[in-house]
Amino acid sequence: HTAAVILLAAGALPLQAAQPARPLIPVYTAAEISTRCDAELAAARKMLKAMEARKGAGNVLAELNALSIQAADFANPVYLLQNVAVDKTTRDAAQACLEKLLPFETEVYQSATLYERVKAVKAKDSIDTVYLQDLFEKFEDGGATLPVDKRKRAKEISDELERLGLDFQKNINEAGTTVTITLAEAAGMPESWIAARKRDDQGNLVLG
Repeated sequence: HTAAVILLAAGALPLQAAQPARPLIPVYTAAEISTRCDAELAAARKMLKAMEARKGAGNVLAELNALSIQAADFANPVYLLQNVAVDKTTRDAAQACLEKLLPFETEVYQSATLYERVKAVKAKDSIDTVYLQDLFEKFEDGGATLPVDKRKRAKEISDELERLGLDFQKNINEAGTTVTITLAEAAGMPESWIAARKRDDQGNLVLG
């Protein structure tokens, strides 16, 4: 997966290469990302609010799973495009959208109400046990158990870390650094791709 992302970022492979008739993920344009971003975030927050309004354990594990899927179905393709989109306009739109979306996870795991629902769950099997332990750690790391004033500060720190992480990744993506590989190291790549690469004076392939 990492190699595929690197090759995509280098312009090595079209997004449709694995399945010409249909990309494996939605390939949004900059305009689509910008238009959908706020609506997707609002939909996720609406789901969270509904979850917080319910009492007791109920089906909270399934609800959290559904929320995770709802958020990831849009955010993950946007995150990929932020890293591999060929045009800067799309990358910038994805970056701006992710700066809005990523702090939402902190909102979820700072919800004291939701934390109480999770604590009320009785594990039915080993899968529930592992999932609950993971959730307890996320709520505690997120600050759900902190007083309100300290919870706010924890969110500020978390949001800043998310922003710095995005900026760091953007700087890597926009860097002009090149990597040189030999023809032997490119074994398995399509001949058309190899032929399209720049060469150094020793015939090695130069990748952006």
